[in-house]
Amino acid sequence: MMKTSLSNSFLKTFFVIVLSSFFGLNSMAQSESDKDSVVIARLTYLHHLKDKIGNVWQGFNGKYADLPLIYYGNEFCYVMNPQIKFLTNFESSLVFKDEGLTVYKTKKIDDTPFHMHMTYEFDDEKQFDFHSPYMRCSSLETTSKTIPDVTTMDVWATMVLHEYFHAFQFSQPEYADYYEKHCAFFDSNILQSLYLNHKWYRNSINKENELLLKALNTSDINLARRHLRSFLKIRSNRRKKAYRKLHLDITKAEQTYEMTEGSARYIEAKLYESIPVYQADSSWLYTAGKKYHYATGYNIIRVLDKFGCHYQKELFNHIPLAEEELNDIVSVFPYN
Repeated sequence: MMKTSLSNSFLKTFFVIVLSSFFGLNSMAQSESDKDSVVIARLTYLHHLKDKIGNVWQGFNGKYADLPLIYYGNEFCYVMNPQIKFLTNFESSLVFKDEGLTVYKTKKIDDTPFHMHMTYEFDDEKQFDFHSPYMRCSSLETTSKTIPDVTTMDVWATMVLHEYFHAFQFSQPEYADYYEKHCAFFDSNILQSLYLNHKWYRNSINKENELLLKALNTSDINLARRHLRSFLKIRSNRRKKAYRKLHLDITKAEQTYEMTEGSARYIEAKLYESIPVYQADSSWLYTAGKKYHYATGYNIIRVLDKFGCHYQKELFNHIPLAEEELNDIVSVFPYN
């Protein structure tokens, strides 16, 4: 099972070093205002964290994953690694350049009060994010006003990198095509509505998640396989019932949302390992609720880790892979 964590002291030390470099060592940053320097330091910090946490997900580190990110300040937007189309659409000035990282500054590109999400335009070719994922985040200060629990750089960074991982997912054409085909007209709110409004559906989800957790928490591999076999059977019956009673074929959309949000939560959880104060209660990571696909997806991925499955390289090219791996796991010992 893969194990990686970043020490909290390392993160704080790195951020101090980055701030120091912009206020004292980097000639380009010296010519910018203090506000610009702090923003650049934060973006450098995020970029470094992305590469570090990329060690726990194949392909998330390195140049391929140096994707665009728009940081919304009070008066300006700062854009990390923008595409040419963005620079053509918005008058921007280069404020920082380093290996794997460029930062441009432009006037606010919209008036939305809070951003913490990824955008990817499927239809309008004129949009700068047409077939090009852009992570958008508000500053730590704005985020703290909107979400009072977010008071530190570390916690803010986990939110940003969760969403930045979505940009990584959409940067892979096979995934973007699959998402458009199976989720464009099947919003995740449909799954949420099913969970809230149908007791049989909610009870099944809760039982499925409980079985995933039992498989994760036992050291008896054969017992874990039995829990997973029960999980797959109950899940199959729920999906058949949804089709029979509600005329909804939820399988592909559910698999997509689970792997989309479950893998992003997996990245977030790896970062949270480095923040001890938040380890006291991490049950929100794996407990099912109305947005159950976050937890079930996260737990499925952890099960794949437990059984040593090699899924990361191909998962976003073939979303059903996760459940196919689970079927392979249980088929090894099918009768006990």
